[in-house]
Amino acid sequence: MIEDIAASHGTGQQPGASATGRTRAMTDSQREIHVKQALTRFVRNKTQPEELETLRYNLIRARVANGMTAVEAADKFGYANSTQLSLIESGQRKTPDDWKFLKQAARAYAVSIDWLLGLSPHMEPDSKLAREFALLRGTESLVNAFIGQMATAVIQVARESQPVAEELERVISDLDALKARFDKLAVQETFQDVPGGAPVVAAVERLTAGIAPLRAKLKRFKGIEAYLAEVRAGALPMVRGFEDYLGSRAEVAS
Repeated sequence: MIEDIAASHGTGQQPGASATGRTRAMTDSQREIHVKQALTRFVRNKTQPEELETLRYNLIRARVANGMTAVEAADKFGYANSTQLSLIESGQRKTPDDWKFLKQAARAYAVSIDWLLGLSPHMEPDSKLAREFALLRGTESLVNAFIGQMATAVIQVARESQPVAEELERVISDLDALKARFDKLAVQETFQDVPGGAPVVAAVERLTAGIAPLRAKLKRFKGIEAYLAEVRAGALPMVRGFEDYLGSRAEVAS
């Protein structure tokens, strides 16, 4: 970084050339210490916009995370030497915030542009996040499609469940009472000898079988009423389309 510039004073050498020679001579541990020094030397300039200082700091963090020296990073940016990048990192030159520079930095360090700008906690490249969000969007669309199908089915059942539950319940209750009385009567010996008794038995059995769909409809209707009660209590969200159904119910009731 800026130490590359300082090291060239009095030698007549270019900063990039001097730093390159030292980089090649460093051991791995020395190299790690040298790279991380950039973070310890960082001082936020309070006279500069917060966004630019965040970008400057994240540029240093990205370089350190990649284990690059300023010379190596400058090469990734296509600079002739490390001077320009060192001046940016040290705050002696305005941090570029144009799209071209941000895209170049994101590619050089394999990080997210949003992360460089401090807009995202995710350091990963945008392409990886894009794939993850694409998967999430795909899952979300499947769930929404399933919910839509469920809503359509529920609304259809609700509209087909007229008359209201109370009327269905009364009809079913009356038929159950009639069947119970008939069963008591049918077991008596005197009834079995009554002329035309067999057709009566068959008719009652058909009537009993005929109320089975009404029982199922009543059960579904009560389930819908329970759902609406949860909606009114704020425990569940209103499914799209139920507003129209409630309006139609109000018209029928009136």
